[in-house]
Amino acid sequence: MPLIYGMHPVEEALKGKRRIRRLIVSKSRKKNLGELLALANSRGVEVVFEDDYKVEKLAAGGNHQGVLLDIEDVRFW
Repeated sequence: MPLIYGMHPVEEALKGKRRIRRLIVSKSRKKNLGELLALANSRGVEVVFEDDYKVEKLAAGGNHQGVLLDIEDVRFW
């Protein structure tokens, strides 16, 4: 499961054309989510709120800022 994490990378990916499975948000993350949630909603992306420890585990120590984007693998032809 490829992940993009951090506020700005996630925002840019939501503005792009890449296929997205879901937006994962830490339950403790409460500020500056309005635009991300609106972008996810406009693209029909599922939003999942997870416990902090689960988000930390998924990000494998990366600087996730409480948001992760689960994207589809890139397919090469």
